[in-house]
Amino acid sequence: MSEPNQHLYQAIGTVYGILEINPPNTTLTVGNRVFPASVKGAVQKRHQPGQVELFRFYPQLISGQIAFHLIGIVTDAEAQTEEQPSGQLILNGCWELYQDEPYFIIYRNEIRGLGDRLTRMLVPVVWSNAPTPDGQFWEARATFQDGAFVITRPLA
Repeated sequence: MSEPNQHLYQAIGTVYGILEINPPNTTLTVGNRVFPASVKGAVQKRHQPGQVELFRFYPQLISGQIAFHLIGIVTDAEAQTEEQPSGQLILNGCWELYQDEPYFIIYRNEIRGLGDRLTRMLVPVVWSNAPTPDGQFWEARATFQDGAFVITRPLA
């Protein structure tokens, strides 16, 4: 693994979906698929129940399944100037094995305590012709297709 504070680690994307807040089973429906979701307070206050909305999210894994941590709602005005189109994901992390499976691993940018060195987010991806997981820092762009994050543009 490269040193976490040498690079800016990041995994953030945008996606259209219908949010259903029903704790503890909050979900986001994207197309015809339903995913587990968690939301920040501002999203809860601004979202329109039953409506398709454009969300800014961090990818998550919940019980081995792709999930979305929704951190914001992109308004129509913001969407027109948004540099990151819907369904796009920015990944800046290490390409490495975790329990014998390759993942993009996003480490914390700041290490304030011993536990922070172990804090990481695993992002499962589909990557055709992927390099051997080498533990090195990579930057990549991905799209959300058929329920998976698919690498479209790796940048070593």
